[in-house]
Amino acid sequence: MVNEDKTPNIISEENQAQIFSVLARCADKVNILALVKDDNLLSERLVDFLTQLEKITDKISIKYEIGEYENALSPGIVLLDREEKFSGISYSLVPAGHELESFILAMYNVAGAGQDIDKILKERIMNLPKTDLKVFATLSCVLCPTVVQACQRITSLNPNITAGIVDLSYFPELRKKHRVMSVPAVIINDSKIIFGKKSIDEIVTHLESAL
Repeated sequence: MVNEDKTPNIISEENQAQIFSVLARCADKVNILALVKDDNLLSERLVDFLTQLEKITDKISIKYEIGEYENALSPGIVLLDREEKFSGISYSLVPAGHELESFILAMYNVAGAGQDIDKILKERIMNLPKTDLKVFATLSCVLCPTVVQACQRITSLNPNITAGIVDLSYFPELRKKHRVMSVPAVIINDSKIIFGKKSIDEIVTHLESAL
């Protein structure tokens, strides 16, 4: 399934050094479950990305499965915690380009100390109820990383929240279903939708108003 000879140079040497440095500070391994499909372009590109990622450091462990996993979309990258349980964060998007930084931070938030966050904001996040987020993005979107980083940070702090990062280029049926005309867009519990660049505080406020 993984053909190393055909793996493109998706992650630059500079980014590889960054990943090695960040994960070296993590107490735990980064456990990844890759959901793959036969004859699927996104699946092939995710495998190429993960093949290169796994070579960077022994702090990354990857398992491949065909099928579904909880509410994560397939194909996709599912981040698991130290006990190999769902962290709530998944990527049905190749974490390259503008989104590589958000993916590095997601790994750090799950396996390491995580990004610093204001104490009061953290308490607000911890008080949020069970919520499912779908963050629609594309790799060419320059506004998307801010929203992606905010949603995955929220998810890493509250076990009741899940966030699936979705590249709409590969899921046109979701674009049609939710009538998404622009990205970034966040779908809250498969109903409410918010558009545009939002800070983590603004997203938390939207989630609180959805209670």
